[in-house]
Amino acid sequence: MKIFLTIIIVSFILSAFAQGKSNLGKDLLAIEFSIWNSQDKKEVSEMIVLKAEKLTQQGSFYDANNELNRIKDCTYIDTNKLLYKKSLNHFMLGNYEDTYNLLQEIPDSLRLLNKEYITLWLFTLNELKQWDKCKQILKTIIDTTAFQKEELEKLPIGIKYKSPLKAMHLSGLFPGLGQYYAGYPTKGTTSILLHATFGFVLVESIISGLYVTSVIYGLNPILRFYVGGKQNGYHLTEDYNNKQISQLKNKYLRNINLLTNRFDTK
Repeated sequence: MKIFLTIIIVSFILSAFAQGKSNLGKDLLAIEFSIWNSQDKKEVSEMIVLKAEKLTQQGSFYDANNELNRIKDCTYIDTNKLLYKKSLNHFMLGNYEDTYNLLQEIPDSLRLLNKEYITLWLFTLNELKQWDKCKQILKTIIDTTAFQKEELEKLPIGIKYKSPLKAMHLSGLFPGLGQYYAGYPTKGTTSILLHATFGFVLVESIISGLYVTSVIYGLNPILRFYVGGKQNGYHLTEDYNNKQISQLKNKYLRNINLLTNRFDTK
Protein backbone atom coordinates (compact mmCIF):
# COMPACT_ATOMS: atom_id res chain seq x y z
CA MET A 1 0.00 0.00 0.00
CA LYS A 2 2.80 2.40 0.94
CA ILE A 3 4.65 1.68 -2.32
CA PHE A 4 1.46 2.37 -4.27
CA LEU A 5 0.93 5.70 -2.50
CA THR A 6 4.59 6.61 -3.08
CA ILE A 7 4.16 6.01 -6.81
CA ILE A 8 1.06 8.24 -6.82
CA ILE A 9 2.89 11.01 -4.96
CA VAL A 10 5.87 10.82 -7.35
CA SER A 11 3.51 11.02 -10.31
CA PHE A 12 1.89 14.12 -8.78
CA ILE A 13 5.31 15.72 -8.37
CA LEU A 14 6.22 15.01 -12.00
CA SER A 15 2.83 16.26 -13.11
CA ALA A 16 3.30 19.47 -11.09
CA PHE A 17 6.60 20.15 -12.81
CA ALA A 18 5.15 19.39 -16.23
CA GLN A 19 2.20 21.71 -15.74
CA GLY A 20 4.31 24.53 -14.30
CA LYS A 21 2.56 24.73 -10.92
CA SER A 22 3.68 27.12 -8.21
CA ASN A 23 6.84 26.45 -6.23
CA LEU A 24 4.76 26.16 -3.09
CA GLY A 25 2.71 23.34 -4.59
CA LYS A 26 5.89 21.53 -5.55
CA ASP A 27 7.30 22.02 -2.06
CA LEU A 28 4.17 20.58 -0.45
CA LEU A 29 4.24 17.54 -2.69
CA ALA A 30 7.94 17.04 -2.05
CA ILE A 31 7.38 17.25 1.71
CA GLU A 32 4.56 14.71 1.49
CA PHE A 33 6.82 12.44 -0.50
CA SER A 34 9.44 12.68 2.25
CA ILE A 35 6.82 11.95 4.93
CA TRP A 36 5.71 8.75 3.25
CA ASN A 37 9.25 7.55 2.69
CA SER A 38 10.68 8.36 6.10
CA GLN A 39 11.05 5.64 8.74
CA ASP A 40 12.00 8.14 11.47
CA LYS A 41 8.95 9.13 13.53
CA LYS A 42 10.58 12.35 14.73
CA GLU A 43 11.39 13.36 11.16
CA VAL A 44 7.85 12.56 10.07
CA SER A 45 6.42 14.82 12.78
CA GLU A 46 8.80 17.63 11.87
CA MET A 47 7.96 17.33 8.17
CA ILE A 48 4.22 17.42 8.90
CA VAL A 49 4.73 20.59 10.96
CA LEU A 50 6.79 22.10 8.13
CA LYS A 51 4.04 21.32 5.63
CA ALA A 52 1.44 22.85 7.95
CA GLU A 53 3.54 26.00 8.37
CA LYS A 54 3.73 26.44 4.59
CA LEU A 55 -0.03 26.01 4.33
CA THR A 56 -0.53 28.59 7.08
CA GLN A 57 1.73 31.05 5.25
CA GLN A 58 -0.31 30.41 2.11
CA GLY A 59 -3.52 31.19 4.00
CA SER A 60 -4.83 27.62 3.88
CA PHE A 61 -5.57 27.56 7.60
CA TYR A 62 -8.12 24.74 7.48
CA ASP A 63 -5.76 22.49 5.51
CA ALA A 64 -2.91 23.42 7.86
CA ASN A 65 -4.89 22.21 10.86
CA ASN A 66 -5.79 19.00 9.05
CA GLU A 67 -2.08 18.36 8.62
CA LEU A 68 -1.33 19.07 12.28
CA ASN A 69 -4.10 16.68 13.30
CA ARG A 70 -2.15 13.90 11.58
CA ILE A 71 0.29 14.00 14.49
CA LYS A 72 -1.12 11.53 16.99
CA ASP A 73 2.08 10.80 18.90
CA CYS A 74 3.51 13.97 20.48
CA THR A 75 6.59 12.18 21.83
CA TYR A 76 8.82 13.71 19.19
CA ILE A 77 7.40 17.24 19.11
CA ASP A 78 6.83 20.14 21.49
CA THR A 79 3.17 19.76 22.48
CA ASN A 80 2.83 23.44 23.41
CA LYS A 81 4.14 24.57 20.02
CA LEU A 82 1.72 22.18 18.35
CA LEU A 83 -1.18 23.63 20.36
CA TYR A 84 -0.08 27.16 19.45
CA LYS A 85 0.08 26.36 15.73
CA LYS A 86 -3.38 24.79 15.82
CA SER A 87 -4.82 27.71 17.77
CA LEU A 88 -3.28 30.22 15.34
CA ASN A 89 -5.01 28.56 12.40
CA HIS A 90 -8.31 28.48 14.28
CA PHE A 91 -7.92 32.18 15.11
CA MET A 92 -7.32 33.06 11.46
CA LEU A 93 -10.46 31.09 10.57
CA GLY A 94 -12.44 33.10 13.13
CA ASN A 95 -12.94 30.10 15.43
CA TYR A 96 -12.17 32.08 18.58
CA GLU A 97 -13.75 29.61 21.01
CA ASP A 98 -11.59 26.79 19.65
CA THR A 99 -8.55 29.08 19.84
CA TYR A 100 -9.35 29.86 23.47
CA ASN A 101 -9.77 26.20 24.41
CA LEU A 102 -6.50 25.15 22.75
CA LEU A 103 -4.49 27.96 24.31
CA GLN A 104 -5.86 27.09 27.73
CA GLU A 105 -4.09 23.73 27.45
CA ILE A 106 -0.74 25.55 27.41
CA PRO A 107 0.52 26.09 30.99
CA ASP A 108 0.04 29.64 32.31
CA SER A 109 3.74 29.90 33.15
CA LEU A 110 4.58 29.48 29.47
CA ARG A 111 1.56 31.17 27.91
CA LEU A 112 2.20 34.41 29.80
CA LEU A 113 5.95 34.57 29.09
CA ASN A 114 6.21 33.63 25.44
CA LYS A 115 5.61 36.58 23.08
CA GLU A 116 3.69 34.62 20.44
CA TYR A 117 1.57 32.73 22.98
CA ILE A 118 0.53 35.70 25.08
CA THR A 119 -0.12 37.93 22.06
CA LEU A 120 -2.48 35.36 20.53
CA TRP A 121 -4.05 34.79 23.96
CA LEU A 122 -4.79 38.50 24.36
CA PHE A 123 -6.07 38.81 20.78
CA THR A 124 -8.42 35.90 21.48
CA LEU A 125 -9.71 37.39 24.73
CA ASN A 126 -10.30 40.65 22.90
CA GLU A 127 -12.28 38.97 20.11
CA LEU A 128 -14.34 37.04 22.67
CA LYS A 129 -15.01 40.33 24.49
CA GLN A 130 -13.45 38.96 27.69
CA TRP A 131 -12.01 42.38 28.42
CA ASP A 132 -11.86 41.88 32.18
CA LYS A 133 -9.30 39.05 31.75
CA CYS A 134 -7.48 40.94 29.03
CA LYS A 135 -7.15 44.06 31.18
CA GLN A 136 -5.94 42.11 34.19
CA ILE A 137 -3.18 40.46 32.16
CA LEU A 138 -2.11 43.76 30.63
CA LYS A 139 -1.95 45.41 34.05
CA THR A 140 0.14 42.54 35.38
CA ILE A 141 2.64 42.26 32.56
CA ILE A 142 3.11 45.61 30.82
CA ASP A 143 5.78 47.91 32.21
CA THR A 144 4.14 51.33 32.02
CA THR A 145 4.73 54.91 33.01
CA ALA A 146 2.41 56.50 35.55
CA PHE A 147 0.43 58.10 32.71
CA GLN A 148 0.10 54.83 30.79
CA LYS A 149 -0.91 53.02 33.96
CA GLU A 150 -3.66 55.58 34.53
CA GLU A 151 -4.88 55.15 30.95
CA LEU A 152 -4.88 51.38 31.39
CA GLU A 153 -6.91 51.68 34.57
CA LYS A 154 -9.51 53.74 32.68
CA LEU A 155 -10.04 51.04 30.08
CA PRO A 156 -13.64 49.79 30.37
CA ILE A 157 -14.29 46.06 30.46
CA GLY A 158 -17.53 46.31 28.54
CA ILE A 159 -19.85 48.61 26.63
CA LYS A 160 -23.29 49.98 27.44
CA TYR A 161 -25.46 47.92 25.14
CA LYS A 162 -28.64 49.37 23.74
CA SER A 163 -31.55 47.04 23.07
CA PRO A 164 -32.55 46.74 19.39
CA LEU A 165 -35.97 45.47 20.49
CA LYS A 166 -36.48 48.54 22.65
CA ALA A 167 -35.61 50.76 19.69
CA MET A 168 -38.13 48.91 17.52
CA HIS A 169 -40.87 49.26 20.16
CA LEU A 170 -40.09 52.97 20.60
CA SER A 171 -40.43 53.52 16.85
CA GLY A 172 -43.72 51.67 17.01
CA LEU A 173 -44.89 53.91 19.83
CA PHE A 174 -43.94 57.11 18.01
CA PRO A 175 -42.03 57.36 14.69
CA GLY A 176 -38.44 58.54 15.15
CA LEU A 177 -38.06 57.64 18.83
CA GLY A 178 -36.17 54.43 18.02
CA GLN A 179 -33.64 56.33 15.93
CA TYR A 180 -33.15 58.88 18.73
CA TYR A 181 -32.62 56.04 21.20
CA ALA A 182 -30.07 54.40 18.85
CA GLY A 183 -28.07 57.63 18.78
CA TYR A 184 -29.09 58.91 15.35
CA PRO A 185 -31.10 62.11 16.01
CA THR A 186 -30.94 63.28 12.39
CA LYS A 187 -32.56 60.06 11.18
CA GLY A 188 -35.11 60.35 13.97
CA THR A 189 -36.03 63.90 12.95
CA THR A 190 -36.25 62.84 9.30
CA SER A 191 -38.62 60.03 10.24
CA ILE A 192 -40.87 62.43 12.17
CA LEU A 193 -40.94 64.93 9.30
CA LEU A 194 -41.76 62.25 6.72
CA HIS A 195 -44.64 60.91 8.79
CA ALA A 196 -45.90 64.43 9.43
CA THR A 197 -45.73 65.31 5.72
CA PHE A 198 -47.62 62.25 4.55
CA GLY A 199 -50.04 62.63 7.47
CA PHE A 200 -50.81 66.14 6.24
CA VAL A 201 -51.37 64.83 2.70
CA LEU A 202 -53.69 62.16 4.08
CA VAL A 203 -55.82 64.61 6.06
CA GLU A 204 -55.98 67.23 3.27
CA SER A 205 -56.94 64.62 0.69
CA ILE A 206 -59.74 63.26 2.87
CA ILE A 207 -61.06 66.77 3.56
CA SER A 208 -60.99 67.49 -0.18
CA GLY A 209 -62.79 64.24 -0.93
CA LEU A 210 -59.81 62.76 -2.77
CA TYR A 211 -60.06 59.38 -1.10
CA VAL A 212 -58.01 57.45 -3.65
CA THR A 213 -55.28 60.10 -3.47
CA SER A 214 -55.36 59.95 0.34
CA VAL A 215 -54.71 56.20 0.23
CA ILE A 216 -52.01 56.29 -2.47
CA TYR A 217 -50.10 59.39 -1.37
CA GLY A 218 -50.99 59.49 2.30
CA LEU A 219 -51.91 56.25 4.04
CA ASN A 220 -49.71 53.90 1.96
CA PRO A 221 -46.44 55.87 2.49
CA ILE A 222 -47.24 56.31 6.19
CA LEU A 223 -47.68 52.57 6.68
CA ARG A 224 -44.50 51.80 4.72
CA PHE A 225 -42.40 54.33 6.61
CA TYR A 226 -43.94 53.19 9.91
CA VAL A 227 -42.93 49.54 9.38
CA GLY A 228 -39.61 50.54 7.85
CA GLY A 229 -38.92 52.93 10.73
CA LYS A 230 -39.29 50.14 13.27
CA GLN A 231 -36.85 47.94 11.36
CA ASN A 232 -34.50 50.87 10.86
CA GLY A 233 -34.46 51.59 14.60
CA TYR A 234 -33.61 47.95 15.29
CA HIS A 235 -30.72 47.86 12.82
CA LEU A 236 -29.36 51.27 13.83
CA THR A 237 -29.15 50.08 17.43
CA GLU A 238 -27.24 46.99 16.30
CA ASP A 239 -24.89 49.28 14.35
CA TYR A 240 -24.40 51.42 17.44
CA ASN A 241 -23.49 48.39 19.56
CA ASN A 242 -21.12 47.04 16.92
CA LYS A 243 -19.41 50.42 16.63
CA GLN A 244 -18.91 50.58 20.40
CA ILE A 245 -17.48 47.04 20.41
CA SER A 246 -15.12 47.87 17.55
CA GLN A 247 -13.87 51.01 19.28
CA LEU A 248 -13.22 49.16 22.53
CA LYS A 249 -11.43 46.35 20.71
CA ASN A 250 -9.15 48.92 19.07
CA LYS A 251 -8.31 50.43 22.46
CA TYR A 252 -7.25 47.02 23.73
CA LEU A 253 -5.29 46.32 20.56
CA ARG A 254 -3.24 49.46 21.15
CA ASN A 255 -2.34 48.21 24.63
CA ILE A 256 -1.56 44.74 23.32
CA ASN A 257 0.88 46.40 20.91
CA LEU A 258 2.58 47.96 23.94
CA LEU A 259 3.09 44.46 25.27
CA THR A 260 4.55 43.32 21.93
CA ASN A 261 6.98 46.25 21.99
CA ARG A 262 7.98 45.27 25.52
CA PHE A 263 9.05 41.83 24.30
CA ASP A 264 10.86 43.32 21.30
CA THR A 265 13.01 45.59 23.47
CA LYS A 266 14.12 42.77 25.76
